[in-house]
Amino acid sequence: MQAANQSLTPAESSVLRHLCGGGSPSNKMIAVRIGCSERTVEAHIRAASHKLGVAGRVGLAVWAVRNLPAEQVAA
Repeated sequence: MQAANQSLTPAESSVLRHLCGGGSPSNKMIAVRIGCSERTVEAHIRAASHKLGVAGRVGLAVWAVRNLPAEQVAA
């Protein structure tokens, strides 16, 4: 599963870390934190979901908790 994580772009990985960082941040909140538009965050979520074979935000969060070291999951 680590190979799948390596296929994510740095931006997709950043969105994934923010998504899993706690507090269930909205796409808008993530966009403000990383300095891009909400639509860009949505695109990164779609791309990461597709690459990892999961469905949406919840699927990404579950994948991260199951497959990444704890220090990579916390934002």
